[in-house]
Amino acid sequence: MVNNNQVSLGSFAAWYLKRESAKPGGDPAPATDEEAIHILETAHSGKWRRWFPHAQWSIALLAQREFEQLVFLENSWTKREGLTVDDGPDYRLLQRVATKAIDSSYLRTTSDPRHRVYYRQLVDGYRLRGRNRIAVCTAENERVRNPSGTYYLLDGAGRSLPYIILILERRLAYEPVEAFVATKVGRRRGSRELRAHCR
Repeated sequence: MVNNNQVSLGSFAAWYLKRESAKPGGDPAPATDEEAIHILETAHSGKWRRWFPHAQWSIALLAQREFEQLVFLENSWTKREGLTVDDGPDYRLLQRVATKAIDSSYLRTTSDPRHRVYYRQLVDGYRLRGRNRIAVCTAENERVRNPSGTYYLLDGAGRSLPYIILILERRLAYEPVEAFVATKVGRRRGSRELRAHCR
């Protein structure tokens, strides 16, 4: 993981809400980072962790192995689509989820067209950089069943899954993915190791 620069929680919150505001029916983007943090915490709980205000924030480029080992979203929809079937340890790692998607012809049969749209855009040159980057954070309870996953894919599942599918299909060569990285800091040895890994 190669760090480009240190950033703040406010930078992440403003970036995320600006992307949300661009969606049909989206609310106006907040005027300040402070307002963005408040909105993120109170109205977007799925993108919030209680330790975010004290985290180490950076923008980094993820190597392929790091990207493949991100812990993927799990909810009723991903289970119903067969993406997160608990068939053993590490079943939610992005590479494992993508392999299941390929084996089940997921992109052809899914009820959610967004992954197909991103797939086509990625073939045509869309890249996970800049405003299209992803966001990851230190994995916590996700690691109970996914011990190889260090970071959780906080935002960008919809664009990350089609990208790794294209890599596994050998239709694209991997280019480092840019990500907001929130690293939980503390006294635990694991936290110190993560900080060292990110330098």
